[in-house]
Amino acid sequence: MDALSLFHGITAKAKNLRAQASLEQLIVIAAALAFIGIAFYFAASYSSDSVKIAQSEDAVQRLAAGADYVYSLGPNSKEYVTIYIPTDVTNISVIGNTIRFQVYTSAGGITDIFAYSKAGLIGALPAYRGRQKILIQYLANGKVSLGEAGLDCSPQLITRSFNVSQTGSDTITITNNADYRVTGITAGLSGSASEFTTLSSPGSEIAPGDSATFTVYYNVPASQDTGVYGGIVSVGSGNDGSCITQLTIQVNGVTTCGGLCSSVGYQSGTCRANATACFANGEAYVPQNDYTCNPTPTTPSCCCYPTQDIWGPLATNLGIYPPNASSGSPMTMFAICNDTLMGGSYIASAAMQVDGGAWLAMTANDSTFSHIVAEGVKLNFTAPALGAHYGCVRCTDTANNTGNPNCNRLFNVTGADTLGPIVTLMNHTSFPTTLTNLTESGSATDMFTGNHNIQNCFMKLDSGVWFSPTPLDGSYDSPTEDFYWNFGILSSGYHTVYAYCVDSLGNVGGVYNDSFGVISVDLMLIMDVSGSMADPVTNAYDTTVDTTTSTSFTLEKSITVPAINGNVANVSTEIRTDRSGCTVYFENRIGATVISYGNRTSTSYGTITSNDVDISSGGTPPFNVDVYLRRSATSGCTAYVRNVYITQQPSKMNAAKYAASTFVDITGNSTYAGLVSYSTSATTVRQLVVMSAANKNTLKNSINGLVASGNTCIGCGIDNGMTELTSARSRYPNSTRVEVLMTDGQNNVDPPDPNAEAAASRDNSIIIYTIGFGGDTDANQLTNIALLTYGKYYYAPDAATLTYIYSHIGQ
Repeated sequence: MDALSLFHGITAKAKNLRAQASLEQLIVIAAALAFIGIAFYFAASYSSDSVKIAQSEDAVQRLAAGADYVYSLGPNSKEYVTIYIPTDVTNISVIGNTIRFQVYTSAGGITDIFAYSKAGLIGALPAYRGRQKILIQYLANGKVSLGEAGLDCSPQLITRSFNVSQTGSDTITITNNADYRVTGITAGLSGSASEFTTLSSPGSEIAPGDSATFTVYYNVPASQDTGVYGGIVSVGSGNDGSCITQLTIQVNGVTTCGGLCSSVGYQSGTCRANATACFANGEAYVPQNDYTCNPTPTTPSCCCYPTQDIWGPLATNLGIYPPNASSGSPMTMFAICNDTLMGGSYIASAAMQVDGGAWLAMTANDSTFSHIVAEGVKLNFTAPALGAHYGCVRCTDTANNTGNPNCNRLFNVTGADTLGPIVTLMNHTSFPTTLTNLTESGSATDMFTGNHNIQNCFMKLDSGVWFSPTPLDGSYDSPTEDFYWNFGILSSGYHTVYAYCVDSLGNVGGVYNDSFGVISVDLMLIMDVSGSMADPVTNAYDTTVDTTTSTSFTLEKSITVPAINGNVANVSTEIRTDRSGCTVYFENRIGATVISYGNRTSTSYGTITSNDVDISSGGTPPFNVDVYLRRSATSGCTAYVRNVYITQQPSKMNAAKYAASTFVDITGNSTYAGLVSYSTSATTVRQLVVMSAANKNTLKNSINGLVASGNTCIGCGIDNGMTELTSARSRYPNSTRVEVLMTDGQNNVDPPDPNAEAAASRDNSIIIYTIGFGGDTDANQLTNIALLTYGKYYYAPDAATLTYIYSHIGQ
């Protein structure tokens, strides 16, 4: 061999070696990319699920916190809360005191997200997803309503298909889920469907729990263009209620089965006895066109010849749940069959195989094939032997076209589960202080570490002992669990809550933690001791003037009692006549039971009071006390009734003392607290001091020694509290400055101006929480004082609510 031939031989061999090396390199790169793709899919799916779950948890917690806040303010209070509802929330329920979102995860499972409120809840949240502004309001019956008055429209979606010159109608039902009458109901229509659609009247009002119906009428003119028309039927009310129904109307310009098939992209069509006959003849079933074959029953069916459709559907979005099951455990393969870009026929079936084995029929997620061009499918199967595996899915359309299998779903089957659950989320009550009743919540899952049920979770605070927190749904019995624990009021400083969980095989997960700081509070109780505080707590009253000339008892007033403090009350009724010799008679009744009565012959008003009246016949509040009035037979006589009061013990002063003392009892021992009383002027009864056991008793004794007298100088109380909170005894800036101001009346002593004092307090970093006790307060002024200082206003109609508010201030 000459040198030239040898050179060419070596060169050729080198090229082959380089080519082989390049091929091997490409294979390695491809394998690496495949592995990265798989990892990316898992990471993306997990990240997407985490976001949805976090958004749902934020939504339910915001709703529960809003409900608790409104509940603390008392009847007729309302608040708007803005939340974000993820698109994969499959169900929302408001039952008892529980708000629940059910979230569909990328693995095909459903996760329950719960939040609990202290209030009894009713209502219905919007069916549509995204950012929502939710009305929360405290109803007169003591329940808290979530959503726009609980109105619900059914159905929420109407889909119809019409030929030109065709008419039709649908019925929409409006249900009032609230516990009060919804009034001023209106219905309107927007969108392109309004060109040939009209609505009947829905009626003016709906009683609690009742429904009303109205009709949607369609009258498609002969000149209507072929196409799809959309619309929204919006139902509203005069007291904040609303719901919607969406319309999707297909208008066809022809009146035969073949013509309709052509109008939606098929070549031709024919009428068959039923949908099964369509498939047997290799034809697509188009149910919305059935009326062209027979307008009355659902059969015979309109079947289309998809001769132009020669491509099978795509199998996309393949997934496995759980992603790393152990051998012999249950698994689920899921995918989406889509013929949208491959001919537009409906999905007729789907099948799955593992590692090139037999093809197994899959089911539709909605349990029905042959009605849409994109269908979610799934199949439950038993995990194969240990090792790596691949799954394939193929789809068939109603034109009998089967698409190419998609075999890009790789999964791994491991040996025995040896890994414990992962704690994915830990949260504590926001911005905790030494007044905060702190709750820690957590979420854990075993989905990615064996997919066995969580048997128990454990939690501890700082260096304390481990204990089992409460599972949110009542029991530890699923691979994903939420749990919580109320730690009460914590001391100031930094704290850490630790948590871990154990699965049903005994595998212990890692320990996770949530650290946070609790800030100290310097607190001044600002208590109204004006003369009106000696009065009983007023539960209900009516001060309008009503008259009658009837000689038979007639109903003049109906007074709602929203709450009671026991089974007895004092009932006072103010009556008079307009003529001498005439007698006015009254009866106050609960249902048919007369609870108090009396008469008067004077032409000037006088009050008849019945003490310790039994009101137990009213049952659980709210209930009504009805005032009946009549006159004697004296000719031309008129009977008058004016003020009617239903009051109960304790006095407002005693109720305030009890509530404030309860508040002192639960105050953290690192809180500094003092007391200011005010009436015509203000007195600093107790200066700031740490809440040791002895100092708590001293402060409570001072509260119990307060005596009611004088006028109401709210500005004086605020000013004295500010003086103490800015003294050398305050620990600011290492603590938060807070005033809790309670009053049963309106400011009637100036100066100082309460608003000016609030502004000065704000400039000294003082937060003021205001409490209006009873129906004689100035809610606007108390709200202004609170808002000026970044605090909150609370309303207490009765003693029980006052105690509840004091127990939850600042939480």
